[in-house]
Amino acid sequence: MPHEGMVDALHNIWRALRQDGVLIDLRPVSGRCPIEVVTATESRQIGELDATGMSADDAAADRAMHEAVDHGWFSPMQTQRFDFAFWWDTVDEMSTFLSDSRRAKGVTPSYSVMTEAHQRIAAECGGAVRLRSFRLTALSSYAKATVAPAA
Repeated sequence: MPHEGMVDALHNIWRALRQDGVLIDLRPVSGRCPIEVVTATESRQIGELDATGMSADDAAADRAMHEAVDHGWFSPMQTQRFDFAFWWDTVDEMSTFLSDSRRAKGVTPSYSVMTEAHQRIAAECGGAVRLRSFRLTALSSYAKATVAPAA
């Protein structure tokens, strides 16, 4: 959605919210994310996910939200960032999940190299391992302004 469409959507949200309404903006932050094999006692990074596939849309959404605040439609309340964990049992399961993602541009090293690392670590630990990736996520809240917005 182009920037102007996002601003229009925020204006429509302003109109639809109750007078004491709150807009919640929850979304992943574009970037690179570690891929780890997690055992009962440790985690070992075996790769990295390039999750920048939506960075242009993220920047447009940030600009649109700043514009809505500048128009007086919303007042920022609180922003938090936290790591959201994704878990998989196998590299194939992770690959399938990531293939459906518009954010995921690829992994380093290849899936086959990560499969070898996963299997080696599983053999060392008796098989009780899982894959994990943390994605930085932003949660922001905005209060509906009490004055009528400029269109």
